[in-house]
Amino acid sequence: MADYKNFDTYISEDHHINVKDSFKKLEKLISNSSDNKKLVLDVGCATGALIGFLNILHPEWKYTGIDISNDLLNIAREKLPGINWFEGSATRMPNNFKNQFDLVTCFGVLGIFDEIEAIQMFNELVNSTKPGGEIIVFSQFNEMDADTQITHRKYNKNGQHNGWEKGWNNYSKKTIHSWLDSKVEKIDFIDFSLSLDLNPKDDLVRSWTIEIDKERRLTNGLKLLIDLKFLKITV
Repeated sequence: MADYKNFDTYISEDHHINVKDSFKKLEKLISNSSDNKKLVLDVGCATGALIGFLNILHPEWKYTGIDISNDLLNIAREKLPGINWFEGSATRMPNNFKNQFDLVTCFGVLGIFDEIEAIQMFNELVNSTKPGGEIIVFSQFNEMDADTQITHRKYNKNGQHNGWEKGWNNYSKKTIHSWLDSKVEKIDFIDFSLSLDLNPKDDLVRSWTIEIDKERRLTNGLKLLIDLKFLKITV
């Protein structure tokens, strides 16, 4: 199982109030879609902020969220009591999810998983989506034909660390196509760029913006350049 420990990120910042740029740009990706997208699944839903954002815009849709952290789900249940919340892994979702959803979203989850679990996650996303439905994954993807699996360890201000953890694996477009081309109808990668500057946080692996060649780019304490994209999959 992926060793991810950065759950406090979702508690320290309330993205129900401070809506992420990626949420707003997701709405543009789905706004031109057909009106029958009424059953929505958010995989790795954390505190439910993405569902909360979509629910304001599309209150007629029916939403389901799944996350491995019950602490985060308790916050989601408190903020959005009318939503179906499930505790579970993106790599092993409930059997009754099969072919149930018109739209499946998965934001900030792929980078946690090494290859075997990443493939399992995509299989679960595809299996949970109705034929003709859409999956939108938000993550970093490499345009070059190279994959990286990163394990990192960070120290806090007291000089202590919490061991090795995951979260920043980066798979190439070529690899994503090799995993999915035979299973889905269409794959599109859509570039993402932030509309505002971000300052460094105390947590070294939280990303911030820098300027390179007059372009706003994301980096973090792992000395990475982070190219976030939407992966839009038609099943």
